[in-house]
Amino acid sequence: MDGTWNLTLETPIGTQESTLEAKAADGVLTGTQSSPDGSQAIQDGAVNGDEASWSVTITSPMPMTLEFKGTVDGHNISGSVKLGMFGEAKFTGVRAQRMAIDGTWNLTLETPIGTQESTLEAKAADGVLTGTQSSPDGSQAIQDGVINGDEASWSVTITSPMPMTLEFKGTVDRDAMSGSVKLGMFGEAKFTGVRA
Repeated sequence: MDGTWNLTLETPIGTQESTLEAKAADGVLTGTQSSPDGSQAIQDGAVNGDEASWSVTITSPMPMTLEFKGTVDGHNISGSVKLGMFGEAKFTGVRAQRMAIDGTWNLTLETPIGTQESTLEAKAADGVLTGTQSSPDGSQAIQDGVINGDEASWSVTITSPMPMTLEFKGTVDRDAMSGSVKLGMFGEAKFTGVRA
């Protein structure tokens, strides 16, 4: 249930869209639900296996409490919502997909001059990887960033200990990343990364 869900409610006054940011722990569901009319903390949130329930109190188009009950099936959720005195409606939802590489990564490079640490801030959209890579020697925008599923490649130009372009190719597996980096004329090295 954890993550961002794009929900669609089929109500008597038409289709309503909202976004649910949810986190489940120890059978309790917490988070917020947002619509064009504002954002509300979810209340009475509960999770039991694939079943989830929560409520939100809204003020527009009129004050009422919406009571959701749904079943999660992979990246989909569906169920019903009680609309106060206006009966019940159906809702569906789709988990918003975050690209595997999005976020902050602590990278470790095993180079001929020893282990080098850096931090990658990455964002993927439409097959393009953007962001910055920082080390004790400074921060550089990544260049030539490409993402294809769990495969990523990018380069950074450094000036210390000497000017060169580092060309990274790696694979993301949940909260870990590994691959190789070309070190200019100094061959290739392995790198690993963990999500910060």
